Order: sequence, then structure tokens, then C-alpha cells
Amino acid sequence: MEQLQQPELWSSDAETYRRILDDAPGLICTFLPDSTLTYVNEAYCKYFDLTPEELLGGPFLDFLPDEATRQAAMVEYSSLTPERPVATYEHAVSAPDGSIRWQRWTDRAFFDDQGDISYFHAIGEDITESKATEEQIRQMQKLDSIGRLAGGIAHDFNNIIMVMQGYLSQITAEAAGFPEKFNEALEELDRATERAAGLTRQLLMFSRKQVMHLGCINVSATIENISKMFDRILGEDIDLELECDTDGPSVRADAGQIEQVLMNLVVNARDAMPDGGRLTIGTVPVEIGKGVRYRNPEARPGRFVCISVSDTGVGIPADALEHLFEPFYTTKRQGEGTGLGLPTVYGIIKQHDGWVEVDSRVGAGTTFRFYLPVDEKDAAGPQDRRVDFSKLPNGQGKVLFAEDDEAVRKVIVTALKRYGYTVLGTDSAAKALKDWRERSGEIDLLLTDIVMPGGVSGTRLAKELLERNPSLKVILMSGYNPDPEFGEWMKDNEIAFLEKPFVPARLIETLRESLSG
Repeated sequence: MEQLQQPELWSSDAETYRRILDDAPGLICTFLPDSTLTYVNEAYCKYFDLTPEELLGGPFLDFLPDEATRQAAMVEYSSLTPERPVATYEHAVSAPDGSIRWQRWTDRAFFDDQGDISYFHAIGEDITESKATEEQIRQMQKLDSIGRLAGGIAHDFNNIIMVMQGYLSQITAEAAGFPEKFNEALEELDRATERAAGLTRQLLMFSRKQVMHLGCINVSATIENISKMFDRILGEDIDLELECDTDGPSVRADAGQIEQVLMNLVVNARDAMPDGGRLTIGTVPVEIGKGVRYRNPEARPGRFVCISVSDTGVGIPADALEHLFEPFYTTKRQGEGTGLGLPTVYGIIKQHDGWVEVDSRVGAGTTFRFYLPVDEKDAAGPQDRRVDFSKLPNGQGKVLFAEDDEAVRKVIVTALKRYGYTVLGTDSAAKALKDWRERSGEIDLLLTDIVMPGGVSGTRLAKELLERNPSLKVILMSGYNPDPEFGEWMKDNEIAFLEKPFVPARLIETLRESLSG
């Protein structure tokens, strides 16, 4: 068999090898045990914006940003042995523009006859972007974990607030003959519970468990509608500019929650401009194509509306940016912020299937951008969900009631009986099923919490009872909505929903509406 001739490309010509190395996209160098560079390829020179003459003979370790990193690298190099001659590691380097970038290197040590290291051959690549993406993913995972914790805490707080509001309602109803100072105390207690309820709503928004009232809205129109409120918040020394595309597409969103996002960002912008400045709020349609690399890992292909809020304020330090959306983290002075404003923004936008981006530099202002998916449906006007509780006559009927929190159960049972209803109260869905089997013919309405112990949820209880009696009236209640298909199922079955915490009067009004059809 004829032997193949070795191609000229792979001859022993050193210049040929040098050309191959110079054409390689990766960073390639050789250096001595004391880190003196003996060879660098063209990619290496371009990366550090230096010529071979400026690099060769200099220490490779000079590009590492601090002494600790240099010492760690030396330890890594000296640990290589003939049995383990190759090491792969990552470290930061000082780029020509002054920034810190990340590289991944694979180094091979070459040894002399005595087993000592003669020199190193190293191949490197810039991994700054992938490191940033990894960090964003870790941050999102951390925020998701905190969100689940926040949702659980808010659920328990809602029950406590409900008990407080329930008994306050009972006391207030009998307070006509109380001295004035007692009435003032009751009013203060009522305001305090409302503030507490507001905090739990913020926690639920951050955890993306808040029940939303979705409609097709034009965000630009929403911004213009509340721009006068922005003027009052900002004051005379801050100029407000609106750059909104009023003819742009609509999004499917809860208008009230989007207003809250904007209000939170406007308040933060005002605080960042104590000496005055300019705040610009804008909207623009954005289309992301398939295969497009976007800087945020949460981005995806599709049509979106980008809402931007830009200020000319003091900016945010780089070390604070990664913590902005963590609950209770704030860059404001003590007593000036709760640390829930931006986590609430993050939670609301995530719940709307969007994402948030931040650009900021100290002394150069801050821009928040959030992206919401486009909805092609016609915009619907906001719905007025307020209820007049001034007059609530007694009703009648038998209610099967399931709630695992004893204090909440007690206050609701008291309210139902006070307004003339008969109640079968129980602490689990399983016991409610037992009561149904024994007295189904007497029951007019099922009232149940969604999250229940014992493996049977309130939703499952309702579905089972509706299968047995499709005409049964049902009211579900919860501090948050754990089921993404919850809203559609409720709508299809004409089921009412009460969002915790609620006052007894709200319960009675909803119950009367359900029973009256």
C-alpha cells in the first residue's frame, strides 16, 4: 500500500506553525515559570491592545487585577506535575479600557529531564458574557426562592390581618356609644391593618402570587392618564417628559399593577434627583427574532412593548445593581425606604410574563426598562370593582365553609351568622366532603379557602361538589392564586373569588350576589 506523503502544511517549518497560531481565534501564549512571556499570538495582542514587542519579556501575571489573584495563579502553576501537566482555570484580567473581564485558560506545563517545569503553553478565551449570564441565572434562581418564601409569609400574614379586620369591623359596628378617643383609636387600628394588607400585597406581587385582573390595555394611554399624578410626586424642580407611542400595540395586563410599577419607579427617580433633573418615560414596540442573542436570559422571541423610565439622578453603584430586586434591600438611608418597591416591580412584571432590565452609572442617571408581550385584542376600559358596603341587609341560606386557620374560620363564621346565614364550618376539605354527603340537600353555597391541608385543595373540593350538583353556588378565597388555569376555570363555572384579606362586609356582599344569581 502506497504511503501517503505528509502535507507541506505540517512540515517542520516553524514559520508555518507560527502562522497557524496567529490565525487562531483564541488567545495563545507561552511563558516561563517566573511568568515571563516568550510568545504571544495576534489574538492575544489585539485583546490587550499591545504589540508583541511590548508584551514579550514582560510578566504574564501583570494582567491579573490584584495580588491575591496573582498568588492564586502561581500556586496553580507550581502544582502541575508530569503526571498532571494540564490545568484549566478562570480568572479576572484588567482590560485596556480599565474594565475587569473574565478569561478561561488551559495551561500545559512542559518539564525538563529533572522533572522541573521548563515553560508553559496556554490557550485562553474571553468568557465575560457567559459569566454575566451565569450570574443573572443565579440571581433569578435566588429571587425565585425568595419569592416562594415571600408568598408563604404573605399568605400567613393575610390570615392574621383578616382576623384583625374582622374583629375591628364587629367592634366598629357597636362603637356608636363609645367615647370619642376610642373611636379615634379604632380608626388608627383600621388604617394600620390597611397598611399591613398593602405590604402583604407587595410581597405577593414580588412572589408573583397576586391575583391579577387582566385586560387588554394601551400602556401609553395608561401613562398619560396618570402623568398628572407623576407631576405632583416629582415637584417643580424635576421636568417630566413623555415619549410614548400612543398608536403602538396593546398588552394584556392588570392596569392597576402596571400603574403601581410606574409609581414605584417614579418615586425612586425623584429620590435619586434631590437637586432636580429630568425624568423621561417612554414606550416603544420591540420585536425579537428567533436566534437573536439578547443580553437578558429571560428574553425570548416575539413582539413586546418596552416601557422605559430614565432619570438624570445620582445613579446606582455597580455593587448594588445585582441586589436591587431583593426584598428589603435598599440604597436609601434608614427610614426612607422599605426595600419592597423594586422587588414589587420585578414580581409584577414577571407575573405578566415579561422581564426587567437596568442600566445605571454613578453620576450618570438610571434607566429601567420592562418588556411586556403584545396582545392584539382591542383594549378594554378599566373595571370598577368597588362595592358600596353602607347597607347590608340580612340574608338566608346554609353555607358549607372550609378554612384551616382556626382564627380566620371563627371570625368568618361569626360574620355569617350575624347576617342571618346558617353555617357548617370545618377545617379541611375532607371533612367538608363528609358534611356534604350527610347534608347535601340542605346546602346552598360552598365557601372554601383554596390552599387546604390533607392533600385536598379547595379547588378540588369545589370541582367534586359541582360534579355532584352543577347548580351549587361556590365562592373560593385565597391570598394568592397557585393555579395558572384558575381564572378560566372560575369564569367557565361562574365561581366567585374573594382575595384575602377582606372585611366581613365584602364577604357578605359577595355571598348575597352569588345566591341571588
